[in-house]
Amino acid sequence: MNAHSIQNNLNIDTHEVLNSLPLATALLSPTGDILFANQFFASGFNVSVEQMYLQNLAQFSEECFQMFSQNVLHFRQGLSVEPFEYQIFGRYYWVMLKPNYSVNGEVQSILLCSSDISNLMHKQIQFEASHLELRHISEKDHLTGLANRRTFDLKLKHYLHALTQHAISELTLLLIDVDNFKHINDLYGLSLGDNVLKALARTLFNVSPIEVSQYIYRIGGEEFAILLPNFSLQQGCKQAEVYRSAVEILGQHFQGQILHELSISVGVVSTREFMFAQSFYELANQALYCAKKGLKNSVYYSNHTECYSYLKQRRCQEGESCL
Repeated sequence: MNAHSIQNNLNIDTHEVLNSLPLATALLSPTGDILFANQFFASGFNVSVEQMYLQNLAQFSEECFQMFSQNVLHFRQGLSVEPFEYQIFGRYYWVMLKPNYSVNGEVQSILLCSSDISNLMHKQIQFEASHLELRHISEKDHLTGLANRRTFDLKLKHYLHALTQHAISELTLLLIDVDNFKHINDLYGLSLGDNVLKALARTLFNVSPIEVSQYIYRIGGEEFAILLPNFSLQQGCKQAEVYRSAVEILGQHFQGQILHELSISVGVVSTREFMFAQSFYELANQALYCAKKGLKNSVYYSNHTECYSYLKQRRCQEGESCL
């Protein structure tokens, strides 16, 4: 049945009903000929109703015609088509297609109704962008740009749980504290203290392997943490020594002056088995305590029983009392 014969079967009442719908509405033949279109449908293509009458959809949009043709194939196979979102000419539409079948089961025409949801979609996009921005703010430290304590706590629990799923083989934690930071603030002022923290963050990032750089956190005033999934205790200590050495060099060339006071102490701990986050963190913190109480500008590690200096392989002077 051609477009003209189908059109002749539509009575005036059908036209009035379709034209009164508050939606963009069109009746099309299976080949895409436009048998009827109301003003809302025509305006979506920036043409008049008269210009669309008995023309083929492909003349107005090849993309839209291809979408329509694919759905006609579904109807011919006896399949239904759920309402769907469609974007064209910078606008968003919610589209519904309903086939009309002849007595012998052939697709005779397709009723297309669509609602312009552009304003709703734009609001959703703005909401999602605002949500991402707020999430970014909530996860980042505003001064250094590193991930913050909240993010660290979540990631620490995530990786400890990953050990139980064998997603990682080992987890090593580094806790870093800036030595003599209060003295630096008192001597040079808070502004320089902030610059020290920002420079330190950049240094930690720059000397980290690519796979590690995303796991650096500022967890407190002058305290930083680094998670090293799949790093052994030996590898973690070696990486900690890289950080310690890099910060020592930073202090020798900081903004045109030498900050002899600038150094870091690092506590390291590792596990191959699940531990509660607080217990694991506390072991690293005790190793850091030994480094701070001892030489400072040093790396200490915990073997879960005692703490040792990494370079000197000397037990913490606090002995077992540090644990």
